[in-house]
Amino acid sequence: MGEHILRRTRDRGRAETFALGLDAAAIDSRVDREGGEWQVVVDEADAQAASQALEGFDEEVEAAAVVPLPRPMEPPSWLGPCVAIALLAGYLFTGPVDDHNRWFGPGAALSSRILAGETYRAVTALTLHAHFAHIFGNAVVAFVLLGALGQALGAGVAGLLTLLAGALGNLATARWYGPGHASIGASTAIFGALGLLTAPGAWRRASRWPAWVAVGASLALLGMLGSSRESDVVAHVCGWMVGLMLGLVAGRLPGLHSRVVQFASGVLAVGTLVGAWALAVR
Repeated sequence: MGEHILRRTRDRGRAETFALGLDAAAIDSRVDREGGEWQVVVDEADAQAASQALEGFDEEVEAAAVVPLPRPMEPPSWLGPCVAIALLAGYLFTGPVDDHNRWFGPGAALSSRILAGETYRAVTALTLHAHFAHIFGNAVVAFVLLGALGQALGAGVAGLLTLLAGALGNLATARWYGPGHASIGASTAIFGALGLLTAPGAWRRASRWPAWVAVGASLALLGMLGSSRESDVVAHVCGWMVGLMLGLVAGRLPGLHSRVVQFASGVLAVGTLVGAWALAVR
């Protein structure tokens, strides 16, 4: 009896896998190489039985050969370092809180003025800090959190949503306290970034850990960083909650990583800051 070439393939591993399948069916075979191909050869008498044994086996081998590659992570984001540098540069320009400092009067988040319609203060207050330790702590945390958030959502979108979370958090804080409350500092926005990272939509892009790990870590950070004696706990909680809600929405929006969306978001964030200060010092 002659021999029958049952399969031809350029992949030696696939040919050997076919041969193993035939061995499992108690059919003798061998793998030969001819030219640039590998051949699975059986006796002519076993050809029909071998074909039946490999029915459906091609699909199984094909499926086994296709190993899904892990989705590559987004490249490291420059948002964290840029925001940290911008915060430090802003502090060098405005200086610490002082009775004679001309920036704090028009820019601080005074709840009475915000409730009277000066909502731009919810934005300008994010750029003012009481002293060096205040700005340094915020800059360090911003470096870490916004770097991760920028990697998850893209720098432009992450920057805009963080600014929005901080501003809305300040507005909510003013509503909570009513007239008589004052607030400054970027920490409300930073806790907004923490809330954004906690949202499952953003977290899935940033890490393979389950979402509950992000929530637990976020609440722990909220407790450690946001509840010191000098901290405005209400503002921190408001910023975190707004960030969480924004993250839940953003995580379901398509096309966030397109260059147009990222660029437009970045321009809008910078324009909002500039416009708020223009209203404050007009």
